[in-house]
Amino acid sequence: MVFFTQLIGYGWTQHPPRTQIDGIRGEMLWIVATPDTKYAEGYSHEAFLKVHQGMTAQEVCNILGPPLSSSGPLKYNQSEISQGRTTLYYSESPSDTHYRLRQVVIHNSRVKERIGYYYLD
Repeated sequence: MVFFTQLIGYGWTQHPPRTQIDGIRGEMLWIVATPDTKYAEGYSHEAFLKVHQGMTAQEVCNILGPPLSSSGPLKYNQSEISQGRTTLYYSESPSDTHYRLRQVVIHNSRVKERIGYYYLD
């Protein structure tokens, strides 16, 4: 009971950054389903929480560094994203199992969505 009380805390903002992203469910799943997560170089949970709607892709890369991979038309050298949808992947599972998913969706050159949760395979 003490562990659960410490995990819950007194307010959501008192949770560690990882818990703020994955939620209590993610922390509980971590206990029974060990994740295999590889993060992009430069990634941190604290920095991921700073990403918000309306930011440019360049602002995201300045905060988080380059992603592990992306889908869609991303040109790193010019730091420019063409009109359309691009997803920046900041985590993956090398062994194709449970992991802490981290993605940033860019639409029309701006952040549309920040996605983070504990992916259970």
